[in-house]
Amino acid sequence: MHARPLRIGVSAVLLDTRDGYRKAGIGRYVMRMLDGLAERGRGHRYEVYVPAGMPLEDRWLAGGLRFHEVSFSRRPQRVWWEFAKPPYAIAEHGLDAWFSMATGLPCRCSAKRVVMIHDLVPVLYPEFFKRRKAVYQRWALAYACRNADLVLTNSEATARDIRRVYGRQTPIAVTPLGPGNDAPPLAPEGVSRARLATLGVAHQRFLFTLGTLEPRKNLRRLIEALAVVRRQPSAADVGLVVAGAPGWRESDIGEFIAHQGLNDAITFLGYVPDEDLPALFAAAEAFVFPSLYEGFGIPVLEAMRAGAPVLSGDHAAMKEVGGDACLYFDAASVASIAETISRFLAAPERQARAARGFAQAEGFDWRRTVDLTLDAIEACVRNPERRKGV
Repeated sequence: MHARPLRIGVSAVLLDTRDGYRKAGIGRYVMRMLDGLAERGRGHRYEVYVPAGMPLEDRWLAGGLRFHEVSFSRRPQRVWWEFAKPPYAIAEHGLDAWFSMATGLPCRCSAKRVVMIHDLVPVLYPEFFKRRKAVYQRWALAYACRNADLVLTNSEATARDIRRVYGRQTPIAVTPLGPGNDAPPLAPEGVSRARLATLGVAHQRFLFTLGTLEPRKNLRRLIEALAVVRRQPSAADVGLVVAGAPGWRESDIGEFIAHQGLNDAITFLGYVPDEDLPALFAAAEAFVFPSLYEGFGIPVLEAMRAGAPVLSGDHAAMKEVGGDACLYFDAASVASIAETISRFLAAPERQARAARGFAQAEGFDWRRTVDLTLDAIEACVRNPERRKGV
């Protein structure tokens, strides 16, 4: 541990305070990291900056985190705050490090600048963003990756992307994440039809997928693959249950489903609370995650922990998370998705796959994420060298 407790500024101003978004993606990371810093923060002092109106958990306050609310009426104000305002907070509180939990790196200041890079989607897949947002995100990622004293990321795959795109070699610290849900797993036979009905699920057999509804999640190819799978008599009754808050560019998904002839085969649940997810994982034939790109992929980890067989896209980050416990497909190919689903349904081996999934998931824990993060920040502050940058 560092010779004296550190003073660390933490920027969580990017967090979307709406419940369905606060507990998804980056929001999930922020919430879990705040839990961890409150529980096992090593005696350091944390000044945490959050959006005005964000609910503050009692455990965070009891853990000694000090919160500062920041108000924004428009996104450009938040962007400007992330870049220009931290030096004032650093001077006011005598901070040793400034930890941005998502991309937004401040201008050069007296504290060591630490940034978490969750993925390079805006750079590698700009078509998944509105043009103005993609332009800003590409600039913000480039600025952060080239100028931060320390870059944190959640997978070796994202670290490789950063090195390849920006030429940055060190220091990059990989801090794998933990599961999104602490609820205990359920056995399939422990989930009644009545329980599923209360969640809005009427299918006798179904595949389950989870994620914000947006093009990157690749739901349309999964829907097309389901249409192919259901042509087989043995799979004609298999439905698809989709959980996740609405995103963007998917407002016409109903028309797409109707065109595939699947109106009665697909159920959208919207945002599902954590406590209800184990029942869906347990009752599903399998969890299918067709996302085209992820920095990490918490839903896959969550599904393995819940005992669900997992079928996933085969990009590198997902293989880091899933190991040999998952079946993989080419997420850009409807034929590959359909073939993998059909192969699994023909020989599900649920118990064996569940056991492998449990074993794989045991290697991922939020306490380890927090410990690795603090190890890296402490080492960065101890190092007298500064990153040359602006």
